[in-house]
Amino acid sequence: MAGRFIVFEGGDCSGKDTQIDWLRDNLPADKFTFTKEPGGTAIGQRIRDLLLADSSNNMFSETELLLFSASRAQLVREIIRPELAKEKHLIVNRFFLSTLAYQIYGREKLEQLPLLEKITSLALDGTFPDLYIFIDVPPEVALRRLSDRPDEKNRLDKEDLTFHQRVHQGYLEGLKNLPHIKIDGTKSVEEVREDIINGLIKFFPDDGFEHFFKIAEVN
Repeated sequence: MAGRFIVFEGGDCSGKDTQIDWLRDNLPADKFTFTKEPGGTAIGQRIRDLLLADSSNNMFSETELLLFSASRAQLVREIIRPELAKEKHLIVNRFFLSTLAYQIYGREKLEQLPLLEKITSLALDGTFPDLYIFIDVPPEVALRRLSDRPDEKNRLDKEDLTFHQRVHQGYLEGLKNLPHIKIDGTKSVEEVREDIINGLIKFFPDDGFEHFFKIAEVN
């Protein structure tokens, strides 16, 4: 049975990292691989460090777009395709939808959408997610959460409310033509987790997800 390629998306402080951590801790490692972007590979991690560093505040939006896409191209070839070829399920923290939301909508560069589409086609080379799980949190709520943990902010987190509102709109626009589940991220951590579990079981009824989560409950 082919592995499933699942991407978690959401704005800053949406809670997706918390949910992914729980899945990583409770799903069988021989059946699931977890990775992230930017990052996930040695080259990708160096790109991530450069992108998010405060010293990169003068980075142009075009540079951001190209660097995120470069990390993605490396991740697809080094991790995603090989793991799927092993028939493992793959869960990725962010993918090209984040670049659409942040670098196109957030940076107000809609005229660069055709360029992003071409670069993404090269980076992915036909490797597309089976499902996006979007944890939806209003930007106002997300920024309030972010204010409670100032030491964890990167330079993109520090953008103003209007930037994050545009990012949120970019996510909603991008999801329209993609297979996705939208989760209400304002609920409690436990309620969000339950919605994710139920969504995966419903979306992939024949892939054993219900069995995996029953084992997780026992453990």
